[in-house]
Amino acid sequence: MEQLFLRIATGFTEEAGLVWLQGLAIAWSAADLLLIGWVLKIVGAARARAGRPGPRVGWAVFAVTAVLTPLLFFVHAEIELFFLDAVIALPQYAVLVRSLAADRALVCGMMRARVRA
Repeated sequence: MEQLFLRIATGFTEEAGLVWLQGLAIAWSAADLLLIGWVLKIVGAARARAGRPGPRVGWAVFAVTAVLTPLLFFVHAEIELFFLDAVIALPQYAVLVRSLAADRALVCGMMRARVRA
């Protein structure tokens, strides 16, 4: 087993590591977009049920971060990847936390009504 790890490690370059990190960052960012979009749809439905407007700021942040995500293909260093990924992910999670915290009563009420129906 030790020989296998040594053989893998000798062929692993910094460029290969960056390619792996880019692939992981893009995959996680795509998953984050799916999660954030799903939550914004649920929050939007709960707000519409209560007669309130949808989460416009949340969708704006979603759109901006969706446009920034393909830039992960074009980074040339790990530090650039780290900062760009942070610029993409932090606003997404801020929207997630804010949407669920601010509208938790509406979302829970909608879910409760759907379960009872």
